[in-house]
Amino acid sequence: MNAAADREATAIIEELNRVRRELESVALELKGLKGISVDYCSRRLIQISSEYSEVIQKLYRLR
Repeated sequence: MNAAADREATAIIEELNRVRRELESVALELKGLKGISVDYCSRRLIQISSEYSEVIQKLYRLR
């Protein structure tokens, strides 16, 4: 991988990490609220965050 591609891959990984952290932050905020749908949304956001983590791991392996 050339230097430009490596910088672009790093930028993508950093952005995915920011999105993942934001999803987890929102999920934690939702846990403070009450309601069945709130619990479902919180769990789903955590699941999506986990999927982002898997993608990030795959991108690290490609580099």
